[in-house]
Amino acid sequence: MKTTIAWVAVLGLSLVGCGGGGGPDASGGLDLAAIDIPDYGVDPGGDTGADTGGDPGGRPDLFDPGVQPDEGGQDGVIDDATTDLAQPDAGCVPNCEDKECGSDGCGELCGYCPYGHICNAIQVCRPFCEPQCEGKLCGPDGCNGLCGECNESEVCGNDFTCVLKGCEPQCDGRVCGPDGCGGRCGQCPDGFVCLADGQCTEDLNCYDITAVGTCVGNQLLYCLDGTLQKVDCDVSMGLVCAYSAAGKKYDCVIPEQCTPQCAGKNCGPDRCGGSCGTCEDGLVCSTGGLCGEPCGGITKQGICLDSNTKLAFCHQDILLTYNCYNPPTEPFFCKWDPNANGGEGKYDCQP
Repeated sequence: MKTTIAWVAVLGLSLVGCGGGGGPDASGGLDLAAIDIPDYGVDPGGDTGADTGGDPGGRPDLFDPGVQPDEGGQDGVIDDATTDLAQPDAGCVPNCEDKECGSDGCGELCGYCPYGHICNAIQVCRPFCEPQCEGKLCGPDGCNGLCGECNESEVCGNDFTCVLKGCEPQCDGRVCGPDGCGGRCGQCPDGFVCLADGQCTEDLNCYDITAVGTCVGNQLLYCLDGTLQKVDCDVSMGLVCAYSAAGKKYDCVIPEQCTPQCAGKNCGPDRCGGSCGTCEDGLVCSTGGLCGEPCGGITKQGICLDSNTKLAFCHQDILLTYNCYNPPTEPFFCKWDPNANGGEGKYDCQP
């Protein structure tokens, strides 16, 4: 039907475009009655120039401006399917009965859960919980759930594995390890591990201790061929556990005698845990171990003082002052030297 209408429309427009001369209508217009339109099931018995309106048997008026082509169609073909448009459902009734959170069924929410809570399957807020089931085959998961269930002939043992009902523990001659019924025959003390035969032995695994070793009190610990070695340093022989700079590892060594380093210093550390002295009130100790006035904002580039006859600058965190003008041997003045200090420039005593 769509193809017929489009064909007629194209034919009609072609005839109109031919002009008045020689047409079937002396006035130059188009006489639709003179056009032989094939019969495709449309009753041609209506008024050919009138709007068919509610008459299903009439021929459609292709020149009626009320008939508009479908925007998604082509070449003026009318798509009747565009009249079937989905309408929004305006009758949705929200359902939040016995619900604290989640959807109300109409695109909105029944509520929000507070921080630390989640909305469960029945739309009720409950505290957030991570199930703890690592190494468990049965028993509680810590969140009001189960890590697994045992058969009817089994029960969940103390080690969270399924064991037969009426199981008799087997602990004869064993001081540690499993009892065969989900329990344990005992626990080894700290620093010991349980062997397969149910006996405790000293834990000699190296873990994070390497061949370089470490000290625990006056005991030396180091790893050798994957086994932890323990050596008690003999205090009676003057040995202590410490890092040996010569061996580049921890060892039992005789403590080195430290000599204080205070030559040319009057303050600061002596490199042996002591001090070379303290400064008087108002003075500070430089990084070189000398007492002096604080820099007070003056940088290493310095400033000029007393009509450019003196130079003051900061060195090792203390303020140093020099007299530039000392005639006749040093008749200098404090001036800016742009090439000094690696090109950054600084004040200096110059001729």
